[in-house]
Amino acid sequence: KVRSAVLHVLEEIGNESILPVLMVGMSFRHVAVRKEAADVLVNLAQERKIDVAQAVIWLLRSNDKDLRRMAADLVNRVKDPDNNLWPKLISFLRDEDWWVRERVMDALIKMAGTQLTKYIVAHLTDGSAVVRRFFVEVLRRLKDPKALGTLVQLARDDEDWWVRERAVEAMAATEDKRAIPYIIDLMSREPDLQIVSIVALMEMKAKESLPRVAELLNSEDEDVRMEALECIGALGDKSMGSALKRYTNDNDARFRERTNEILRLWGYSIDAGGEEGNQSLSFLDRLLLSVVKAEGDDLLLTPDRRPSLKRMGTVQSVINTNLSAQQIRGLIM
Repeated sequence: KVRSAVLHVLEEIGNESILPVLMVGMSFRHVAVRKEAADVLVNLAQERKIDVAQAVIWLLRSNDKDLRRMAADLVNRVKDPDNNLWPKLISFLRDEDWWVRERVMDALIKMAGTQLTKYIVAHLTDGSAVVRRFFVEVLRRLKDPKALGTLVQLARDDEDWWVRERAVEAMAATEDKRAIPYIIDLMSREPDLQIVSIVALMEMKAKESLPRVAELLNSEDEDVRMEALECIGALGDKSMGSALKRYTNDNDARFRERTNEILRLWGYSIDAGGEEGNQSLSFLDRLLLSVVKAEGDDLLLTPDRRPSLKRMGTVQSVINTNLSAQQIRGLIM
């Protein structure tokens, strides 16, 4: 009762001088006291008698997970019809530790959405790569097409590779088709951005990029080749078959296997040597030929798993696609 009376007095005083004492109440071990203190804070904030931003930051600094959750709840409960709260929270993003930055940004994105974009863009010229990394990640989450120009510039010119990669990811996240030519250009010009650019084009379902992606099948970087192949497999169709058929005997076993698998899924028949074979050969026959070529002992077909072969007591996949019970039954029958 005494503590409740104290909180009532603090609410009657109703200005920012009460915040230090109110924080003591909000960190008290009894749930009822903590809740009442939070209610006082919310009431005063809604009546515009105090600036709740500082109180929220204080709570977010706490090591007590319940207090951190209370801070998130406060941000959700406090109404901000005049957009006075979230601009003040922005000022704390530079000075707090990473956990606080992340939680505050979570709240800001929920409260302000793409209204944040112009404030975030202003921080992307900061001399600290760590700061730029944080804010480009925010743009990725905002998915605002209005940030496209800034993201293109970052991807081209920033000195930090991490910032450049995240900028490409953020371009894809906007789902703005205007980003596609820029990503293709970055993929062609910047070796360090090839993989992230291919993934971005795949996420954007940019089929128009496939001829340029196919050029990277000749890359000296094995990871780039595989990512380009996966992109073609995901977005392509039989029209890309001629681009892939030349790699059915590739020296890289992993690349060759995946190439042949994609061609089979598109309806091409590939013999055990990798060349296009007898069109009448069944899929089961082709699987068995793959086992023979690998000197395997058994072909294992299990529902919802990849077809596998057993050789000398070890098991390895024949293809990278799971087969359903119905598909296996069809093969066998």
